[in-house]
Amino acid sequence: MSLLGFFYAIGMLWFLGRHLFHNFWFERSIFAYGWMTGVVGIGVLLLRIVDPQLKSKTLQDYGLAFVGISPLEILLIVVVPPLVARQIILAPAIVIVVIAAACFALSAYLVGWYRTPPGELRPGEQEIIDDLK
Repeated sequence: MSLLGFFYAIGMLWFLGRHLFHNFWFERSIFAYGWMTGVVGIGVLLLRIVDPQLKSKTLQDYGLAFVGISPLEILLIVVVPPLVARQIILAPAIVIVVIAAACFALSAYLVGWYRTPPGELRPGEQEIIDDLK
């Protein structure tokens, strides 16, 4: 399970983050990686290492996104543990994986899929960096 979680987090960081995040994909992905492998504090720590001046506005975006994410997290915390305690494991796992895949597909459809090389700045990033100098 630990290896599966590790590979999931790495896949999210290097593959999905690179293709789904419009600007500052690495900063946003490293924050999500820290959040997935620990707590939000670990994500903030990793973000501050790669973006000490918070130019990417990742924390502000997280604050807005968490408003929509928190009901789903609360639902998962309330519903899943009692099911697992009753040995009902496969059905919640399948539902969660299907919902996650649908969210990724919807995001790719609505926002787009970016094929920019990892080292290349995306539209709008250079202006943000220049404005903060």
